[in-house]
Amino acid sequence: MQLTVTFTLTPQGPVQVSGDARLLTLTPGQPVSERGGAAFSGQVAAGETRTFRASLRHHDSGEEYARVTVCAQHTPLHAAQPAATLDAHARALGERHTGPPTGPCEAVRGGHRRRYHHADLYTSPGTGVHEVRGDIRRRYDALGGPDSVLGFPVGDPTPDPFPAPDPLPAPDHAGQWSHVQGRQHFQGGSLFLHPRTGPLFVRGELRAAWARTGWESGPLGYPTSDTLSLAPDGPPGAPESSLEFSDFQNGVLVLHAGQLCPPATATLSRDRMLDAVTGALRRALPAGLLDGVSLAGISDTTFDLSRSGNRVLTFQLTGPLRPGPHDLPEPTFEARLPVQFAASPPPDARRPVSLIARQAGLITLRAPPDCQGALPALSRALGLLLRVPVTLARVPGHAGLLSFKVHADGSLSLSFRPDPAGRAAAGAAQRRLDGLRADDPLA
Repeated sequence: MQLTVTFTLTPQGPVQVSGDARLLTLTPGQPVSERGGAAFSGQVAAGETRTFRASLRHHDSGEEYARVTVCAQHTPLHAAQPAATLDAHARALGERHTGPPTGPCEAVRGGHRRRYHHADLYTSPGTGVHEVRGDIRRRYDALGGPDSVLGFPVGDPTPDPFPAPDPLPAPDHAGQWSHVQGRQHFQGGSLFLHPRTGPLFVRGELRAAWARTGWESGPLGYPTSDTLSLAPDGPPGAPESSLEFSDFQNGVLVLHAGQLCPPATATLSRDRMLDAVTGALRRALPAGLLDGVSLAGISDTTFDLSRSGNRVLTFQLTGPLRPGPHDLPEPTFEARLPVQFAASPPPDARRPVSLIARQAGLITLRAPPDCQGALPALSRALGLLLRVPVTLARVPGHAGLLSFKVHADGSLSLSFRPDPAGRAAAGAAQRRLDGLRADDPLA
């Protein structure tokens, strides 16, 4: 059954209510056909509550299929009555959706807000009434709410049209958004929420450029940073120094002097990264202990409220081969080491940054029964590898680092400002990466 109800405010004041109910059947390979219908209409005056009823009958048999009941309440609202406006909107959403109020209607710059347990409702003359909830609400509040660059919400939060295969459930099972993916548009930009990136905002020309690539379903994926802005370095009247950028799961968008342009980059392929890690592990572990290193897994990006974490690389370490059952060779041990390459602090194109490697989960260790006695010593040796984060390199602030990224194929990249200093830094970084050998230190 399909029910459509239309509410129209007439110039005279009453609300015109029109309803249409249809009994539809769907046969595979055939167009939808209508088997029955009913309609109702009427007006509801200000302050009035009216119930509309209709009987949905089958066209051929005349038998009653369903009884439709619609209750319409007309509550007149005015911009000068924000408290009544927000209360009416909350009643329409229902307390199960908003939760109970946690405070009164309060004035905020440009409009009003009322907080509820599961959501905040905002109203302003230019945007109407909209809710903000879950992790989007947490981030919006952290940015400053309506006082931030985002301004007021211009729409309600909407689910992601391209959800992940296994989105995380709402923890309270009552409509609370927390680590549920979606988006919300504001006057000054849009917040995009994903359980593996976080609630991050994109705005201006960078948002338009990202939209042209296909939004989050395009090659860039979800944003992993806010849109970050750098004021001109020189005196007033030197706009050529201004820069904005947004970091994404799979790349970086840069607006330099008002023009979109690619960042200056340096890359390390998966194979060369694996060679460098192998060499570093051979030097860190006792001689003869390590036979081989392979890449066993690559995670997705990780959730954060302000800057998403890099993908985690899980390395599989194997000991020297020896005869096993039925004379088949087997390693003396197998271990899995999860490592996250990261930048600390997160790059912003102006401050010094340390590139680090840190343990990002439990190290697992397995050995054949006759090698179990070696496990405690192996466990201690592996546990000492990344007991504290290891500094790989330091990037000075003038280099203009925008992003240090681990890609889905296991390669690494550094993105710099697209200006002379950034291009020089990218060239120096690329020469250093090209010079890495398996017997060289990674740092």
